[in-house]
Amino acid sequence: MILKEIKYFPFSLTLKSEFKNSYGSFNKRAGFIIKAVDEENNVTYGEASPLPNFSCESLKELEEEINLISQDKIFLNDDTENVRMQIKNLSNLNSLTFAFEQIFLNLLFVRKSKQKKYFSNKCLKKEICINAVLDISEPEFIINEIQKKYNQGYKTFKIKIGRENFISDLSLLELVYKKFDNKITVRLDANGKWSYEKAKSYLKELEKFEIEFIEEPCSELMCNLELAKESKVKIALDESVKNINDAKNIIDESRINFIVVKPMIYGGIFDSIELINYAETKNKCVIISSAFESSIGKSALVFIASCTSHSHAHGLDTSDFFEQNICYDYYGIKNGKINFEIKDFPPKFNLQI
Repeated sequence: MILKEIKYFPFSLTLKSEFKNSYGSFNKRAGFIIKAVDEENNVTYGEASPLPNFSCESLKELEEEINLISQDKIFLNDDTENVRMQIKNLSNLNSLTFAFEQIFLNLLFVRKSKQKKYFSNKCLKKEICINAVLDISEPEFIINEIQKKYNQGYKTFKIKIGRENFISDLSLLELVYKKFDNKITVRLDANGKWSYEKAKSYLKELEKFEIEFIEEPCSELMCNLELAKESKVKIALDESVKNINDAKNIIDESRINFIVVKPMIYGGIFDSIELINYAETKNKCVIISSAFESSIGKSALVFIASCTSHSHAHGLDTSDFFEQNICYDYYGIKNGKINFEIKDFPPKFNLQI
């Protein structure tokens, strides 16, 4: 496979309102869309959009790398395993790895080639359950948003916590459970806000609620692993997992049952799929989560989520946060689910670039 032409352009998407978590807040998502044309004149796209406060690379670093790479043709090996290393050798920036793996993945299904066999043994889901995301907002707003999403068919809700005063988090949860009781599944995300001692104390308080899991109560990995041994509340890892080898070790050696993966940050599409397969051999779950990608990047996330066999919800409910997306979102959410048909992948994005 030869990528004979590579172009890129910046994009910036404005959120309808500022999104707040315990790290801070943001109201825009920016990145680059990469357009690639292969030797058969197939056209496809990949997205590179680092998430502030989570990704290691900056937009400036990213543009410099893309500009260098786009100067020449790119020859990609026909062997899917080898191409993963080729793409990682192009750049050590995770968001750029994601973009070129998305381009390669899309071309696998556009071209009539033997490379489709990479997924021939995988039973891809046709329905993907999605959790709604609620940031750190006023309790009344959160209750109203849960009610609205519940009416739309959502059953799982991820609530950001980690306010300055834990009593505020606790009061919010008491309101949520009083109103919705066991009608919904609740998962929490503290984004590493607490110290080990505080987390240990707070988790005792949270035991009275039926929580599916809490993501990253502490910023230190070892603290979270220790909490998983002690707490009745299940612990999920997200940003403290840096790469696939770390994730495999955690799966093998800890009591962590859920790993939440943002492929744009984690290191790409194929590492994420490999981790899904590995986790399932150990009866553990990988949850795919968006880093607020545009509809271009989201399409790859939907594909990755379709590779999981568990029934837990994935975190792909971000498109409605934007005032306007970069193009039509082929994977809208209906009744709390995304419908996926492999015969229609990749979407035919209408981009005039």
